Amino acid sequence: MTNSKTSGGFTVEQAEADVRVAQAEFDKQSEITKLLLEGIQTAHNNQLKCLRDFVEAQMSFYAQAHQLMADLQRELSGSLTDSPLYFGNSSRHEE
Repeated sequence: MTNSKTSGGFTVEQAEADVRVAQAEFDKQSEITKLLLEGIQTAHNNQLKCLRDFVEAQMSFYAQAHQLMADLQRELSGSLTDSPLYFGNSSRHEE
């Protein structure tokens, strides 16, 4: 009995063919999804590298800015004590 009917009026062969088509479509979609997820991982890794590079550049920038500000502070502190307008230096004030 090769053309036996199922309860829905379909033959077993039709049901098996439908299952094969559905399985093939599922396998195709599964492969597409897998490829897309691999692309997401690649994009994520690239974004993470860019973020690390940015953070490193920011650290370098702010370290350099801090050093320049420290140098400027020392320079200004030294120039204030040598300035004729600095009233704490009595020898300059008397001139």
